[in-house]
Amino acid sequence: MMRNLGKLALAAALMLSFGVFPAGAAGGWQAKKLDTVLALYAPDAVWVSGDGTRVTGVAALRDFFAPAMKNYSAKVFMRSINGAASGDIGYDSGDYSEFVTAVSGHASSSAFHGAYLIVARRIGRHWRIAEQFWTESTPTEIAK
Repeated sequence: MMRNLGKLALAAALMLSFGVFPAGAAGGWQAKKLDTVLALYAPDAVWVSGDGTRVTGVAALRDFFAPAMKNYSAKVFMRSINGAASGDIGYDSGDYSEFVTAVSGHASSSAFHGAYLIVARRIGRHWRIAEQFWTESTPTEIAK
């Protein structure tokens, strides 16, 4: 669960960089606003994490992300390598680094690195995340 949390912020920042999501959406995760984050996703969105976990639909994403949002904070740094859009479909892929810390302060921080692919779909006048995939290297524990 911990390894997935900052990727929401990454997805929001990515989509904001293309101008397809409203200002302020990228901060939804850090502000602990789950509804703001979930608004980035299509109703039938699919999330596939680095360990192969597949979560489908906004209701399932809510159940999947809520505990992570409550218990952890994350900072994500991304490097977009390739992206394009045609009609109502767009994508972006690249590398990311994520630093995750338990909110309670009882656990050490961890660093994750890997690659991502986000597929966006235009629904009406708005872009939404349709599919989101992540790879990751073995987490590195960071001493306090």
